[in-house]
Amino acid sequence: MLIVADFIKSDEPIRSLHFHNCSEIGFCQHGSGVMIVGEKVMTYHAGDITFIAEGEPHFSRSAEGTNSQWTWLMFDPLRLLPGVATAICDPWRYSGREFHNIFTPQDNEFLQTTIKRVIQECGSKREHWKSAVRSLIWDAMIAVNRSARTAAEPRAPKPLNRIAPALEALAKDYGDRWTVGKLADTCCMSESNFRRVWKDAIGQSPQEYIISMRMQMAAALLRSPGRSVLEVSLSVGFDSLSSFNRLFRRYFDCTPLQWRKLRPD
Repeated sequence: MLIVADFIKSDEPIRSLHFHNCSEIGFCQHGSGVMIVGEKVMTYHAGDITFIAEGEPHFSRSAEGTNSQWTWLMFDPLRLLPGVATAICDPWRYSGREFHNIFTPQDNEFLQTTIKRVIQECGSKREHWKSAVRSLIWDAMIAVNRSARTAAEPRAPKPLNRIAPALEALAKDYGDRWTVGKLADTCCMSESNFRRVWKDAIGQSPQEYIISMRMQMAAALLRSPGRSVLEVSLSVGFDSLSSFNRLFRRYFDCTPLQWRKLRPD
């Protein structure tokens, strides 16, 4: 019915994409890092809630030199909540390019409070705890549904298996000097065919994706006050601090130093 698991996520290289035959709700107890779901690259922080639908490929890693502590809830909504509105439990509503899988406490305080209560109920196992968990998960699904930035007509995500080796290589070594040709080689494809397949699956060019991943990881690394902006820029693959600052401002509408003040540890 429901599996609850605590886990420490290290900064070790990601080995492969993976997916589950159930839905997954994650609560980041501590730390920060980057989560990749399908073609999306997102930064997570302590207090964030993640929702990943059944069958959607994903992986994550903590900011370099750190560990993140997570509690994950694995469940099948249609089995856990039999007889309820299937539209709210339909996993397709919570997947694909338009769905943002991470919910911050600022965006949805109710969802964070609800998931904390689920974790508490599962830990205490007081009288009627299973009924309480079903009710709370139902509340959580409604909250996710209301907050979801989904397309008007949800669509099944496109398969990423053809470019999975390149996605994994980037996730493990995002700071390396990747060229499109080297990425194409990891997938045993010609460069022209690789560009076409990548664009169709991701919706942006390989170079745009690389920059996005580096920016998101830089945002996570800036959470550590012990690292200078220059050190962060070098660790994510930038030789020029001015180029890093310019791109960071474009992505986050603030400077790296301003970001650090906005998102303190």
